[in-house]
Amino acid sequence: MWQVVLEDIRSQNRLTIEAVEATRESLEQNLDQKFDGLHRRFDDLDQKVDGLDQKVEGLDQKIDRIDGETRLRDAAIEGGLRELRVELDKSRVDVRLTSLEGHRAREGAGLNQAGGPPLLSAENRRVIFTPPGTRAVRARS
Repeated sequence: MWQVVLEDIRSQNRLTIEAVEATRESLEQNLDQKFDGLHRRFDDLDQKVDGLDQKVEGLDQKIDRIDGETRLRDAAIEGGLRELRVELDKSRVDVRLTSLEGHRAREGAGLNQAGGPPLLSAENRRVIFTPPGTRAVRARS
């Protein structure tokens, strides 16, 4: 009788071990499939990240090129502005000289633009500005 009970217990143990082993194999297979899927997804992500890295590198190079071109253009514009300022200053001096020469010529004739007294002060030869319709004002030194 004990032997029958013992054999029954052994039989149940074998069935339990087989069920646990089948469950373990099923779980291992399921985990292997999941890990394989994860590895494929990581590989895909790695490829996409590599592609994005290449695109970012290309954009960095383009930005560097544009930055360099912009700096060159800025330098050229600054140089052109300096040249224009010099030319403008020269033009202003030319206009002033021409105006002064005209005033001197009129002074030699004894008239200013308004037909008034001479534009150069006799005592210190400083230019006196007399706009039409106003009284004479001596330029400040």
